[in-house]
Amino acid sequence: MKLLITTACLLVINYISLAQTVHLKPSIRVSLQTDFQSATFADTQYPFTKKEFSTTQLNWGSDFLLGYEFNKNIHGEIGLGYFRNKFNFQRLFNHSLLNAGRDSVGIGLSTKSYTFHLLRIPIGFYYNLIKKDKYSFALGIDNFINISLREKYDGPKTFPEAHNARNKFKYYGNSIVLFAILEKKLGSFYKVEFQPYIRLLNSYQIENDILYEPNSKLITDTFDAIGLSLNFPLHFK
Repeated sequence: MKLLITTACLLVINYISLAQTVHLKPSIRVSLQTDFQSATFADTQYPFTKKEFSTTQLNWGSDFLLGYEFNKNIHGEIGLGYFRNKFNFQRLFNHSLLNAGRDSVGIGLSTKSYTFHLLRIPIGFYYNLIKKDKYSFALGIDNFINISLREKYDGPKTFPEAHNARNKFKYYGNSIVLFAILEKKLGSFYKVEFQPYIRLLNSYQIENDILYEPNSKLITDTFDAIGLSLNFPLHFK
């Protein structure tokens, strides 16, 4: 995990150097998102019966972006980021798999929630519809390639030193987001971009022995999240 964080920091430094060389525009984006979650799994009270459950959850993320201006209206961007993907579900989980050889009471326990920590690679384009001296308005689309780095399961521990998380590097899925940009200039050199968005499509792989999902299957949800991002362009002399 530490190696991955160090590698990500080095990549960001290299991106900044590249931006200065080929006139790319670096920025930092912070996102707050409401997920409308649904899933089908075994009821904790009646484990032999599967039911569909629905809930909402607030998640967040941050990206380092490099933008490129194809012309005055069409812009592209690519970056590297992190996303906290928490599921607000109470469901059965096999605690013993997180504590191999130490936990003999792995069954019959249920989570309060569980979280996937994702490395994500955003790739997107946007088009300026209105461009004035002090503000502009644009519409765009982003595709996020998501990679899971760490899983955490919040639930009871059978002994004080028990682990409730594991590091697991694997492809997680893709998300497609439609967003608007309202750009506001702050003085002569600085500006901030407000980006409300809706997630059009979210696909992710389910193959999780801890959650009793041993077989790989693709879950695809549509129009399942809304959010707001703030994008802060960086200026280097």
